[in-house]
Amino acid sequence: MPLPSYPYPYQVARVPSPTPGIVAEEGPPPELVLDESLYAPRKKTSDSRSYYSGPRVVGRGFEIDWSRMNQERFRRLIANEDDGGFSEVDGEVAEIKEVLDRRRDSTF
Repeated sequence: MPLPSYPYPYQVARVPSPTPGIVAEEGPPPELVLDESLYAPRKKTSDSRSYYSGPRVVGRGFEIDWSRMNQERFRRLIANEDDGGFSEVDGEVAEIKEVLDRRRDSTF
């Protein structure tokens, strides 16, 4: 018996049947209660001791990440790519840190 022609391979086009006996509830979804959700442990285990990380915690995380990144290998890369070479690497690295620090809200 030939398989029907689908725009995708037969294995991909197959959709499993819904679980028998389970009916989706009608109406709005239930309200999320953070203290009862899977995020509840975050209040005790995160650095901020909260569900959200404040500016102090994000700043500290940025400084830790920056210190890990600002190693000799990174500085050598900047010196090789910059026109000033090793003589101006400190200024370039400071500029990179400043830009990343200004944009840290979008990266953390």
